[in-house]
Amino acid sequence: VGARSFALLLAFFLLGSESAEEELVEREDVEDHQRVRDHLNHRLVGEHRHERHRQHAEHSDDDVHEVVHRRPPILIVEEVEALHPTPRPLATPELLSGCWQLVYTTSDSILGTARQRPFKPDYTRILQSINAEKLAAKNEEWVLGGLLRNSVRAKLEPRDDGATVDVIFKRFGIGWLKLPAPKSARGVLTTTYLDDEMRISRGDRGNVFVLGK
Repeated sequence: VGARSFALLLAFFLLGSESAEEELVEREDVEDHQRVRDHLNHRLVGEHRHERHRQHAEHSDDDVHEVVHRRPPILIVEEVEALHPTPRPLATPELLSGCWQLVYTTSDSILGTARQRPFKPDYTRILQSINAEKLAAKNEEWVLGGLLRNSVRAKLEPRDDGATVDVIFKRFGIGWLKLPAPKSARGVLTTTYLDDEMRISRGDRGNVFVLGK
């Protein structure tokens, strides 16, 4: 399930809107999710190279950033979430733990859309490391062309549903500068899909996060 469902999401991030609409029509003739993933995985092989080449030829770096991360495949995310093979992710620390790379998010703050260009993160290096046994997390991003690393460390407090944690931020790092997080720096995160290659989470502010290993 992992590799195929991951390819399913990536295909919709990378295809144009017209191609995405074509895929939705074609999916009506597909009998089950297995065949949908196989079909999109096949399309991904050719379309991925074509679309990325077109983006780099026609858009600036900022435009590529927007095209890859801001096209809203929410319906596809929901379809993958419905296949959730791990309903209690906190009970499977071997799957949840590790270094995850951001693939897609609806969060403007994570993408740094309001920042000046030098301070926008390199979207290929937005990482989240989780230690499920120690209930600890660390987010990292690189700015200034990869010269400066920003980070935030957090403590995780599980809720009874086995999928939701309260996120209590403990320390912010801006390069070599380390600052304690204010007590108000808190959030809630629910894992809605987890396998050995992909994780989907939803935050308390309505944002969606898709990450891969």
